[in-house]
Parts: sequence; structure tokens; C-alpha cells
Amino acid sequence: MPRRKISSKSQWQPCERGVISDMVVHQSEISRSEVSKTVGNAAGILTLGAAIFTASLLYLSNDPKLNERYQAHDPINCVEAEELMAAFCYNDLDSKRMAAVASHLNVCQDCYEAFDHYKLECGICKPKSCSNKSVDARK
Repeated sequence: MPRRKISSKSQWQPCERGVISDMVVHQSEISRSEVSKTVGNAAGILTLGAAIFTASLLYLSNDPKLNERYQAHDPINCVEAEELMAAFCYNDLDSKRMAAVASHLNVCQDCYEAFDHYKLECGICKPKSCSNKSVDARK
């Protein structure tokens, strides 16, 4: 509310009873309303953001290209590599598993040494990936 200049000639009139308290109540209602709007807007924006994020995750999880890319680089651990070693030597694995074992052997020195020892023991290990650059490249 803009302030009015009070001239020195005007006389002060007493306010009616309750006018000032009504003004205070009205101002606090306006303040509460503004706070409620701000909090409501923030909550709405956060809810909308969470909904969009959830929807995008659901959409991407059903994307076959994304799943193929993830599964193509699906890492295996040392225990799995050891379990698959015989099948790897005899080419009894599908191409994804062959690639996963070969990539694990390229990064894990312990498993590579175990694989090398296994090759010497069985004597017949000739995996497709050995003829390529992946496993034999470490020699």
C-alpha cells in the first residue's frame, strides 16, 4: 500500500475498532497464500521431474538396442571365467560368452595365467578368439 503524506492541517481520526487487526489478518493471509503457491509450485515441479525421470528409465530399459549394447559388454568375474574355461577352449560357448571370456582374459592377469596353464594341460585349446587379436595379443 502506498503511503500518503499527511498534511499538518488534517486532523487525526481514530480508527474504528478492529480495522488494524483486520488489516494484519489480511496481510498474513496474503503472505500464507504466497508461501503456499511457492511451495506448491516447487512440489509440482519436483513431482513432474521425478515422473519424467521414471518414464525415461522405463522407456530405456525396454529399448532393445540399449539391452544389446549392455549385454555385449556384460563383464564376467573370475569365478565365471574359470567355470567357462573348458567350454571356451572347445568353442562350446555362444559368441557373446566367448567375447566376454576373451575380454576378461585380456584384463585379468591371474585368469590369463590360469588359462595359459589350462591350455598346456589340455593341449587342444584353439578358441576362435585366440586366432584373433584378443587373447594371444598378451603373449
